[in-house]
Amino acid sequence: VIFDLLTSANPATKALVRLVGGGGGGSSGATGPSAAGSGGGGGGYSEKFITSGLSSSETVTIGNGGSGGASGVTGGTTSFGSHCSATGGAGATGITVAGNGGLGSNGTINIRGGGGGGGNASVTGSTTSGAGGDSLLGGGGPSVAFAGVGSVGGNYGGGGSGGNGGAGTGGAGAPGIVIVYEYS
Repeated sequence: VIFDLLTSANPATKALVRLVGGGGGGSSGATGPSAAGSGGGGGGYSEKFITSGLSSSETVTIGNGGSGGASGVTGGTTSFGSHCSATGGAGATGITVAGNGGLGSNGTINIRGGGGGGGNASVTGSTTSGAGGDSLLGGGGPSVAFAGVGSVGGNYGGGGSGGNGGAGTGGAGAPGIVIVYEYS
């Protein structure tokens, strides 16, 4: 996507940019003994007030949320030109291996997304999946207490929760976002 920063009447000379990477996907649960999957990490956050070096247009990339599954997929990186970026949260890779949060870079403010919660196993069948990690602008998918598919991460950049039981695949992470405030 190309973001046009110029209008004929008031060309933008400065911009405040806020962005979040995509959330990571959650992992599956298992049976025998009953087990619940882990949550994916939340997308990183970066914020920058750009006072020089803006082009008449900037390339904007919005990171996709990672899909959930037996192992979750890492969320995509979000960027605003070469000015700043934020990586996606890592996908969960097992019952107890939750995804780490993504990280912002090159901004004036860079914040790591929240890590996903770990799942657990039980010989009695009483399990709760790990919640997805939060991003600064979106909550992670909530835990699943009974057998079933994990919850999708909340917009924007929230990680997906783990699934519960043998049929419970992990939930998908939410896509990232770019917010631009223009100043002339």
